[in-house]
Amino acid sequence: MAHDIEAEDRIRELMGDPGWSLPAWPDPCARIRKTARRQRLRITTATAGASAVTAAVVVATLAAFQPGPAARPVAYGLPAVGAAGFPASLYPAANLQPVIRPAGRCPSPAGVELPTAAIRTATVAVVTSLGSSFRSDLRSSDRAYWPQVQSRWRSAPAPASVPARVTFAGPLSQAHAASGVTSLARAVRISCGTLIARDSWLVVTRQAAADGKPGTQTAYLLLDRDGRVLVWHAR
Repeated sequence: MAHDIEAEDRIRELMGDPGWSLPAWPDPCARIRKTARRQRLRITTATAGASAVTAAVVVATLAAFQPGPAARPVAYGLPAVGAAGFPASLYPAANLQPVIRPAGRCPSPAGVELPTAAIRTATVAVVTSLGSSFRSDLRSSDRAYWPQVQSRWRSAPAPASVPARVTFAGPLSQAHAASGVTSLARAVRISCGTLIARDSWLVVTRQAAADGKPGTQTAYLLLDRDGRVLVWHAR
């Protein structure tokens, strides 16, 4: 306050009027405190608003990336012998001896009929329809082929963009007419017996490659059990 009085006297001296009176200055400390309170209030309000916006953004972001209920993997289980929709007369238990490779199985000879030339259309239709669904593949297959069906569906291969072309369809005994599978008849006869080798029908397909290279060839073995055409092996 002494400093303020000295400043007021100095102004009177400069004005040449020692009797000139200046109004009293308000307390600067009070003004400073009031201004500081206003500034703190503005800063607090702005900070709270920014924090609320940030929190909302964070919550929305976390919600967007929050994983939903875990997708339950499809269980490609194999029906038991005699299960509903798979009568034991059409899908009897397969023989356990390996055929051609350890993962393969020989079909049961129960109800197997000697195929005729009229079966060609049915065997080609069954082979070209494989891959539509897991259950339909099971219904189109002998139990000996079910492990291969299960493995293929579990690995979920990408669907082929170009349909496979049938290059041969006929009795397995005529496998010499299908290039690349001339030893198949002998392998089946040794592994599964003469009856299965005699009654098996062979369908060979070739999947064209997208890059123009030689495509993949697949040989399917089918049989007629009580009038139902079933795939029992593929390689």
